[in-house]
Amino acid sequence: MKRLQDKVALITGGGGGIGGAIGAAYAREGAKVCLCDLNNDAMDPFMEDIRKEGAEGIQFIVDVTDSAAIDRMVKDIVARLGQVDILVNTAGTFPMHGITEIEDESWDRTIKVHLYGSFYCIRAVLRESMLPRQAGRIVNIASLAPFVGGPGVAEYTAAKGGIVGLNIAVAKELALTGINVNAIAPGYINTPMTQHLYSEGPIKEALETWKIAKGRIGKPEDIVGTAVFLASEESAYITGQVIFVDGGSIG
Repeated sequence: MKRLQDKVALITGGGGGIGGAIGAAYAREGAKVCLCDLNNDAMDPFMEDIRKEGAEGIQFIVDVTDSAAIDRMVKDIVARLGQVDILVNTAGTFPMHGITEIEDESWDRTIKVHLYGSFYCIRAVLRESMLPRQAGRIVNIASLAPFVGGPGVAEYTAAKGGIVGLNIAVAKELALTGINVNAIAPGYINTPMTQHLYSEGPIKEALETWKIAKGRIGKPEDIVGTAVFLASEESAYITGQVIFVDGGSIG
């Protein structure tokens, strides 16, 4: 039997590299997959992959910073599919500014997309499905960034650091239920959001030579095995953890 047979998964940032790859992997494991993103066209190829696996798929155009829209989406999923078994928070943005160059609007948007969006989705799925059934899996996409920092990424690092804190707090609060909450901290992953950083020779060479023990920048597909594991019954005794999937990065 497939590991996620008949489970219902909601993945935010479903038009991005990591979110879309996780959605396709969940479909291969038997899940019904709901993707949400601001960009409908970006979700289309991933939804095609999901349906090629013979899985049911639904896509939603939703801004994760809009709590009312998140609530409506989750209620719609429950009405149509019966429940939400798995939530994966991957929606994100990746601005790069020196600390003194960050404008209020950019700071606010980055924190809201990553941290507010994750909170709104967690709250909605808990209220509408997971807590009434005392069952579920929540997978938050954190980052290596809060643990190593770096120039030009203060907004992103602060937002992802908030997700790390939210992850452990919610996990502890729900520890006596059947709901597990864990985070994946990817390292340097080549996605549509970050590929501009890794396309130039000197940057790519420096990352591979000095910072990644595996000798290469990661791909979205490198994340999916951990995401499937954390969504499955195999991870029943794991909660509140941040699992690094970073190729052995050293900073």
